[in-house]
Amino acid sequence: MTNLISPGPDPVSGPGPGAGAGPGVVTGTPTTLRLVVGYTAIVAMMPYLVLKALWMSGVNVGLNDASLLEDPATAVMNDITAGLEVAAVGVALALTHRWGQRLPAWTLVAPLWLGMGLLVPRILLVPLSLLLSATAATDSPAPATPVIDPWVLVVVPLSFLLQAVMLAVAFVLYARTRWGRLLGARPGSFAPGVTGPFQTTVAAAAGVLFAVAFAVRGAGVVVQTAADVRPAAAVLLGMNVLWAVLAVGGLLAVAGGRLARRTRIWVPLTVTWLGSGSLFAWGALDVIAVLAPSKVFGDSGSPLIRVGTLVCVCVALVVAVVAGFAVLERNADLERDAAQD
Repeated sequence: MTNLISPGPDPVSGPGPGAGAGPGVVTGTPTTLRLVVGYTAIVAMMPYLVLKALWMSGVNVGLNDASLLEDPATAVMNDITAGLEVAAVGVALALTHRWGQRLPAWTLVAPLWLGMGLLVPRILLVPLSLLLSATAATDSPAPATPVIDPWVLVVVPLSFLLQAVMLAVAFVLYARTRWGRLLGARPGSFAPGVTGPFQTTVAAAAGVLFAVAFAVRGAGVVVQTAADVRPAAAVLLGMNVLWAVLAVGGLLAVAGGRLARRTRIWVPLTVTWLGSGSLFAWGALDVIAVLAPSKVFGDSGSPLIRVGTLVCVCVALVVAVVAGFAVLERNADLERDAAQD
């Protein structure tokens, strides 16, 4: 993986004028690998997009309750998720073609942060959900008819899995070309920046706030969650704790702490990106579910869980923004050093 990030031959484009000029230089035409990865990601998005288009058109496919299509809250969520998927198609195209290298970084990093924050936890939850179902008591009451047909719960996760893998590969190739020198550097090799102490302080404060938020959410799981769904709620809480640890630890490393001395900067950036993105994306969906209740998304949890979730969403956003400023600061250092050489 380090070889993919460290500067080297341009994997995005084939031979052409200026080829081999170094990281960040866009030359020639996209390679076959880049095209295959990008368009495979787009093909993987089609089942979900088609399903959303049918639901938004009023076609009852994959639902056992046709009244859901008339529910305003469900319609809003369909619009949001379909819009996110359309945006993902645009991101995949930008990661695939040369014109994407000229876009402002935030136009790709921000939607990928949100998208991966939604996709990765969803993929991890599929086997955990199956395990919980298999270990459930055999004498428990028979569940009510599910709102969504079982085949949808197979097709959609598989679509998300392929999307996540292909987009991740495409972004690695893109980032290696555009920011290879930065991502291959070690955080500890940079001189202490002006905002370094602030970054460390924010990371420490985020750790404290996450701990308080999860204590509140844990109390909600134990005290106010029904016994039959308590194991699933506990699993979700444990996953969120993991994302918080990754986000805070990654930010500390990016800031140049001891955690960063033997690693490349892309490692803590990746864990911070995934940790904060997962907490923000799924927490934001929970907040939307509170504001616009829908039978598809079910109960968003007890008041304690909701408060803890809202705190996590806000802190995750702050962590991501501070990590972004840390990257900009270090990239400016590299550009300054290059100008002096």
